[in-house]
Amino acid sequence: MLSRISVIIPTKNRPLYLRQAVRSVLDQTYPVYEVLIVNDGSEEEYLPQLDEIKLLDKKIAICHFHESRGPSFARNFALDNAKGDIILFLDDDDLIHPEMIRSSLHLFKEDVDIVFSLYMHLLSDRKASERMTLYSDKNKFNAGMHFAKPVRHFDYGIIEQRPFYELLRYAFPIHTALIRKSCLENIRFPEDLDLGEDAYFWLCMASKGCRFKCSMVVGAFYRLHDKNHMHRVDSRSSYLKYLCKLKSSGMLQGRDDLFYTNGLIFMTLIGLKRITSIKYLLYMLKTPEFIPKYVKVYLHKQLSKQYSD
Repeated sequence: MLSRISVIIPTKNRPLYLRQAVRSVLDQTYPVYEVLIVNDGSEEEYLPQLDEIKLLDKKIAICHFHESRGPSFARNFALDNAKGDIILFLDDDDLIHPEMIRSSLHLFKEDVDIVFSLYMHLLSDRKASERMTLYSDKNKFNAGMHFAKPVRHFDYGIIEQRPFYELLRYAFPIHTALIRKSCLENIRFPEDLDLGEDAYFWLCMASKGCRFKCSMVVGAFYRLHDKNHMHRVDSRSSYLKYLCKLKSSGMLQGRDDLFYTNGLIFMTLIGLKRITSIKYLLYMLKTPEFIPKYVKVYLHKQLSKQYSD
């Protein structure tokens, strides 16, 4: 039996990018079952363009929300209504390679819940309309892009054996993965986070025993531009909120995970200039094996400064 692929795309005020994202889905060599677009409060001037995108294919459905409730809400809403047995989440400014779905499906077995591929950073150094034309032919597809080398910053062997350990330290973009819907029965994106919702989502799956498989094929493209989600939020404060939620979730698996997370919290507080507690500094100094040397030097300086004051 062929797998039915549901593609979920939240969008807000970016119809040009959205059209390209949808086109990359429709150009797949393995046909998708449905494309669920959730309009998360786009301004009225963009609505006619969304209607045009819906006409690209009968597989496309668009649900409109007049007020923005965030990408996590949009993804969760579409996930609740998806009819496919395999889910692919795609942001409206990103793309997938024409062979992404087919190459990932080859690795789906009974003992696999998530298959993810390599990805590249797509550099927005020109207007998208001047350089973005998608082709099913791989050579033509690559020729129309400006992108960096494949991103591979974690151990793919470890992530298959110890997914939580590796995903805590290195997350990967949401659109690099095909996910078996049955493993998401009690897992949803955290709607209270502005940043780190993808990472939290992966960690929820890993903590519940979902099984990961890695494809060494470049299947996804992550667009870098000044309107990325991370550029639109107070990233340090939002990241701190994510870390605190993670720490209190009960998902951390062992002492090294706890101290790794505490270290990230500490470094984020440094960036926010909110380190005022001598008690917290002393607590961190009690765990030298988990703290890089340069952090320990900083801690000692902070303690010396506080005592001298």
